Amino acid sequence: VPSGRNLYAFEADKLPTRAAYEAGGKALEQLVARYRDEHDGEPPEKLAFSLWSSEAMRHLGILESQVLHALGVRPVWDAGGRVRSLEIIPAAELGRSRIDVVVQVTSVYRDQFDSFMRQLADVVERLAALDEPGNLIAANSHALARRLQEQGFDAERARRLSQLRLFGNEPGDYGTGVSQLTLDSTRWDNDAELAEQFLSRLQYGYGSASWGERIEGQNLFAEQLRGVQAAIMARSSELNGVLSTDHPFEFLGGLSLAIRHLDGASPSLYISDLRKTEPRTTGATSYLASELRSRYLNPQWIGAMQQEGYAGTLEILNVANNLWGWQAADRSMVRADQWQALHDTFVNDQRELGLDRWFEAHNPTAQAQLIERMAEAIRKGYWDASDETRRELAERWQALTSEHGADKGEALTREFIEQMAGGFGLAHSTAPGAAEPAFSNATAGEAVRGQVMQEALEQLTETPSRLRLLLGITALLVCLLLGALRQAVGSVDVSAR
Repeated sequence: VPSGRNLYAFEADKLPTRAAYEAGGKALEQLVARYRDEHDGEPPEKLAFSLWSSEAMRHLGILESQVLHALGVRPVWDAGGRVRSLEIIPAAELGRSRIDVVVQVTSVYRDQFDSFMRQLADVVERLAALDEPGNLIAANSHALARRLQEQGFDAERARRLSQLRLFGNEPGDYGTGVSQLTLDSTRWDNDAELAEQFLSRLQYGYGSASWGERIEGQNLFAEQLRGVQAAIMARSSELNGVLSTDHPFEFLGGLSLAIRHLDGASPSLYISDLRKTEPRTTGATSYLASELRSRYLNPQWIGAMQQEGYAGTLEILNVANNLWGWQAADRSMVRADQWQALHDTFVNDQRELGLDRWFEAHNPTAQAQLIERMAEAIRKGYWDASDETRRELAERWQALTSEHGADKGEALTREFIEQMAGGFGLAHSTAPGAAEPAFSNATAGEAVRGQVMQEALEQLTETPSRLRLLLGITALLVCLLLGALRQAVGSVDVSAR
């Protein structure tokens, strides 16, 4: 067929493919083995998965297949490769206990893969009603149904609600609001607020008989997340990692936040690394550390950003913001030395790449905001930076805001940086000719912190006004003198005729 005429849409009903299902089985074995290694040989009994549309289109259902293998379920394909149903693997054939799952889907996934979601919801409901020894899906559903009945739900509705395992936004709603709230770090003091935001937006359950159901006065998503021991998401592109956008910490980090909020302990976080031919399961902390070191602290990547000018400054700022997002979502994800490496590279310019001059030329506010993000990590107790590092951060921030026109951040962050500066004798501008600190009768004997700009600003605003007034009076006087002179000359001419 001529080029341009052989286009076809992605066939969502072929998810997962046969090859993806086979690869998903290997990936789940890796996940279970890794979890056992980290937890004294104990296997996981309850897992949470974050399903994304863009990822599913690339790996064709490998992560979805991990969900199916965990449950002990296999697809039934027709001759064209379409998944017609999901069948339960008998316990004797499975040879192990089934693992309960909670599935969080993004809004776009809900819109594009609703057929798979309905099939998955249906098979989970059948598993929840299956009477077999060691069936954790059934055991957990029965326990939740009893709790719901104790809260006043009738037996039938409690049974149906207890079988829901797929959760996402309300139909027609997109996003969680967690990313922006996380970055607005002066608006919250306790990460419980972030967890509540996540649970609130994604509490809508999707089942075979109910689509996007929410219980008034009860968060079923929260109830199902209790007891989750590990959470996993997939990465199948060399372009997008866990620091390239805010979505990884929004969803996988959001799961960690919510589970810690509910159970008091964070789950183990894993990345299903599908970038190569064979799937690999990696700890999320290890994946983040590798990405930060190999890409964002790499002088070649930084040099490429420098070639992009203003846009490049924003990419570097995004790295700091996304690192902060992971820090707020799960303390164990980010180490103190990684914050230090960010400071050494982008503030102290340890590699001598001329970054200060570059930021000053293209976007000094980006470097100031990067420093403010690090200051927030210190202020909130995530990073106990050394005195030398604190001094360097405060000194550079002062230079950017007072000498290069960078915007100052939120008041709380600004005050914290100024306090750090005051501790090192940097409370006042060190620029040549800077005025001495001002005193007033109300604060006699007490030095005023920061730059006192009021008098200078009054002079700057009043001088042009006075000059215009003087010029206007001068012009008026000149006009009057010229008029008087003209009249005098005219009267002389008349008398001469």
